[in-house]
Amino acid sequence: MELPKGRVSPNFQRSEFDCKDGTPAPREYDSHLARLAAVLELGRARLGGRPMIIVSGYRTPTYNAGFRNGVLNPAKAGAKNSYHLRALAADVDVPGVHPDEVADAFEALEREGAVKGIAVIRYDDFTHVDVRGYSMRKDERSAKRAA
Repeated sequence: MELPKGRVSPNFQRSEFDCKDGTPAPREYDSHLARLAAVLELGRARLGGRPMIIVSGYRTPTYNAGFRNGVLNPAKAGAKNSYHLRALAADVDVPGVHPDEVADAFEALEREGAVKGIAVIRYDDFTHVDVRGYSMRKDERSAKRAA
C-alpha cells in the first residue's frame, strides 16, 4: 500500500515522531518508524480506533541526556541507551483511555501473537511502547497496582 507523503502508516505522520526539540528522526531510521507505527496501528485498532498521541518519539542524544533550551536538567534525562534514540520507541497517550488500559491492549496483542518482541512500560500519564525485538514489561507508575 502506497502511503501519502509524510506518513509512516495510515494514521501516523512522520512528523509526529520528531524529537521535541524539533529534530526529525534521521532517514536511516525510516524502517524503525514503520515497524513502530505498525505496532501502534494495531494498538489503536484494539482500542476502538481512538486517536493516539505520540507524547515522545525519536530523541536526539542531547535531548535524551536532559538538555532543554541549552540547559542540562538531569531530572529530564532518559535512559542512556533509550530505544527513542533509534526511533524504535514511542510514549503514547490515548485521550479518554486510562494508560493502564492502553498498556493492557498492547500486552494482549503480544500475548495473542499479533505482535512479537515489544516492550510495554507503564507510567502514570502515558504508556511506553517499543519494538526492541524481545518482550519486556515494566511498571514505573508512582503507585504501582497491587498484583
